[in-house]
Amino acid sequence: GRGLVDGSELLRTINASFTVLTARQTTLSGRVLSTEDEPIMSATVSLDGRTATTDAAGAFLLSGVTAGIDRPVMVDGRTASAPNRTYPLIIEPATIVAGEANTVPYTFYLPAVDTHFEVDVVPGQTCVAANPRVPGLKMTIPANARLRNRDGSPVARASITPLAIDRTPAPLPANVGTNLVYTSQ
Repeated sequence: GRGLVDGSELLRTINASFTVLTARQTTLSGRVLSTEDEPIMSATVSLDGRTATTDAAGAFLLSGVTAGIDRPVMVDGRTASAPNRTYPLIIEPATIVAGEANTVPYTFYLPAVDTHFEVDVVPGQTCVAANPRVPGLKMTIPANARLRNRDGSPVARASITPLAIDRTPAPLPANVGTNLVYTSQ
């Protein structure tokens, strides 16, 4: 665009892209933000083998997905491009109507995993994860636990990250009341 700034003409340009979809295609769109309300860029969102990467605004669009109730949408924050931050992987349900442009009716909020208090998970040893920001809460992983990541690799680290009640990855059910929400990773 062009405009006058302090009496001088100023020209600014921006690169943009948009996607044109055929009519009656089943799609799902939404946004992924940090718990600080910042867009998370390059998170991977998946459903039905379809994947999309969030853009600079944290937005995504999945096309050609299957309709249904409580379809499992995976948001993988580990792929995000965020210096000095690690985001979790979450799976949340979405209802998708066939032949429509569906939108997730809330924002996916991903907390930065509190890696400062991460502990190593050593096979054959009991592991206790805690976080001083949540006094009294601890997660004990027994020595004989065989925890695996989604890719089948053994879990090597564990942590507890407290969350703000209004910034959970997906809204809490209306009938749930709590003073504490945390994620264990």
